[in-house]
Formats: sequence, C-alpha cells, structure tokens
Amino acid sequence: FSYHTENEDTTGKRRFSDIKQMRIEACAFYKSLQWHTYFYTSQRGIPDAVIRRLSGRYEDKAREWDTNFFTQLTFEQHLSHKWGVKGILKYTNDYLHYRTDFPENVSIKYNNKYRQQDMYAAASASYKYKDFGISLSSDLRWSDLVCNVKDYVYRFDSKTSLSAFFNHGGWNVNVSGLFTSVTDHTRGKADPLQKFTYNALVSYSIGGLTLRTFYKTVFRVPTLNDLYYPLVGNRSLKPEYTKQFDVGITYSAMLSDVRLNVQADWYYNNITDRIVCMPVGSAYQWSMVNYGRSRTYGVDVNVRASYRQHSLMLAGTYLDDRERTDPKSRAYNNYIPYSPKWSFSAVYTFDYKGITASLSHMFVDKRYWQAENALDKPLDAYNCTDIKIGYHFLKHYTVEAECQNLFDERYEIKARWPMPGRRMAFTIKVKF
Repeated sequence: FSYHTENEDTTGKRRFSDIKQMRIEACAFYKSLQWHTYFYTSQRGIPDAVIRRLSGRYEDKAREWDTNFFTQLTFEQHLSHKWGVKGILKYTNDYLHYRTDFPENVSIKYNNKYRQQDMYAAASASYKYKDFGISLSSDLRWSDLVCNVKDYVYRFDSKTSLSAFFNHGGWNVNVSGLFTSVTDHTRGKADPLQKFTYNALVSYSIGGLTLRTFYKTVFRVPTLNDLYYPLVGNRSLKPEYTKQFDVGITYSAMLSDVRLNVQADWYYNNITDRIVCMPVGSAYQWSMVNYGRSRTYGVDVNVRASYRQHSLMLAGTYLDDRERTDPKSRAYNNYIPYSPKWSFSAVYTFDYKGITASLSHMFVDKRYWQAENALDKPLDAYNCTDIKIGYHFLKHYTVEAECQNLFDERYEIKARWPMPGRRMAFTIKVKF
C-alpha cells in the first residue's frame, strides 16, 4: 500500500489479510413446507493498521475464527381465496474466536470466545374481503450469549403486529401497529423495554406512474453484541427511536424494446439515541455509543433499463446527516462520522448464451471520521471500478474471472486502514 498525508509518505505491506472459508447451503420443498439450512466456517487474519512512522515495524497480529449455522422450517398455506396462514421455526448457532495474545504483539492482548444461540418462532394469518384486508402476526425469540470473559446473558423478545390495507382504483392504503417487548437476563442486565410503533403508507398509481408517501416510527433495541461484547459493547446503551417521512415517485414503461424503471425518493429522519459504532479515545478503539439526537434528510434516485441482453442500473444518493443534540456543543450540526454527502453507483451487465459480463463503478464522497469534524481532515472521496466475465456451460458449471479495483485506486473506508489495490480472482462453480 501507499499512504500519503501532509505529514507522512509511507509505502509498506498490509499484513495478515489472508482468509480461508467454506459454505454449505441446502433447501428442500414439499407441498406447503420449505426447509433451509446453512453452514459457514472461516479462519482469517485481521489486517493491521497504518501506524504513523511505524508501519512495517509495529506488530499488531490478530486472527479470527467464525462458525455460523442455522436451520429453518417454513409452512405456508392459502386456506381459501380469503384466508392464509404462515409459520416459521428457526434455530441459529454462531461461534466467534478472536485472538491477539501473540508473543510478538506490543498492543493489548485478548483471547475471547463467543457462542450465541437463537431460537425463533413466528405465526401469521391474513384475511381479505374484496378491496380490504387485515393481517395479524406474532413472533417469539430466545437468544443467549456466552463469552469466556463476561457474564452469561440471555434475552426473551416478542413482537406482535396488526395491519390493515385497502386497494381500489389505483389507491393503496396500508396502516399497521407493532408492539415490541424485550427482556434481558444477566448480572447488571439492561432494563426491560416495551414500545408501540406505527406506520402509514398511501400510494396512487395511474398507468406506469406511482406517487407514494409514508410515515413510519421505528424502535431499535440494542443487540446482545451492542450491549455485552467486551470492548465494543456498552451496557448503558439506550434503544434507538426514529421518525421517518418519505415522499417518492416511480415510473415504469416499455419504450420500444427498452424496459425502463425510475424511482426517486425524498426522506427526512429524526432520530433519538441513535446507535452508532465509532472511535472512542483513539482511531483504534471503537465502541457502541448513542447520539442524543440527529437529523437526516436526503434524496435517492434509482434508474434501471434493460434492452435485450443488456441491462444498466444507476443509483445516486444525496445525504445530509447531522448531530443535533446540544446547541452549545462544538459538535452540534456536524456531520455524523462516516456519512458521505454524495454517493453513486453504476452497474452494466451483459448476458448472452451462457456468456455473462459486468462492469460496475462506485463513487463515495469525502467523510468525516470524528464526532467533531474540525478535529481532523475528512477521508478523501474515492472511486472504485470492478469488472467480471463468466461462462456457464454443461448446465452445472460456471467459470468466472474478475478484477476488483481495476484502476488501482488508493482509498480508506475507515481512517488509517487503507483498502487493497488492484486484485484478481478466478472462480469455478459447480451446482448439483
């Protein structure tokens, strides 16, 4: 990597970026039943940071082992043209081992192991009469987290939702309410949480044009990881509450042989006790924290077009995301760390007689990385271009060649952790 700032000019090797991984996934279907199971395991190095004037001499070796498994059974049945029911049962088991206690390391040393299990059940029923409909759903989840350096914790949470909708003459109206209840059990547990939230959506369609608007309230409870993971977790974390307002338009049409879809949305979010992960004290120690209040507004535009074997997707976002807790604070009205004002992506794909090709480009604007924007320069804006070519043959086989970061752009997503430059990959896929 090459790392250049006003104070340094460093060229070095980014170490510990190896990874070995394996994934197995399977599904089965029988009448109204669907079964899905998944297994993933990996061992990887954690790339070290770029340390000012010490790159290549400062040892900060870390490794991580992951194992993730889940199995899920789904039942769905339409009892008549008016009634429908659905049920889900799911079990998840995740293991994480994070180690930095290597003799050569000079930083703080850890050897932490985590095991998290989750059992989930959900049931729903719906009824439709002419242009009106109503649905009721409820779920129950039990989760536990065990760590070799922290107390055992488990959580019971449940959600119950009631919604009603109306469709007639191009009008679509949907209103819903959600009751959430969460209780954690451990030494020094978080307080029980209960909250009612609601949503309302109205849209009108005429031909290929749809106008829509919605108002939504969202209650986000901190996860077990947010609260209880050593170093990163914060037991004082409060739940996040968001009020969202959106106005949008969609246009779909066939223009000669071109299928076109355009969507545009303007949105406004008012967030209380926003949950974010950010540096606390230094760029190398991150933790979950709350922003008392923040205000976000932005515009999203998405264009999709397809012509025979060709398709093109363009997406752009303007985002104004600011801290609005205390007018007397130096950080008041500053941008939320790692929130770019502008971002853009474009993807072109080609598919013809087993030959596939894609070209994608991404642009991300500069981003501040501290709560007080004036404390340091923002991270530079960057572009990244990828290209992939593949060939599918004999029904079951696919070969792919790709080049990521085609133009060898040097950029950072997180401060002082430069991303890789140009890299190549060759893939063989077999489906059976």
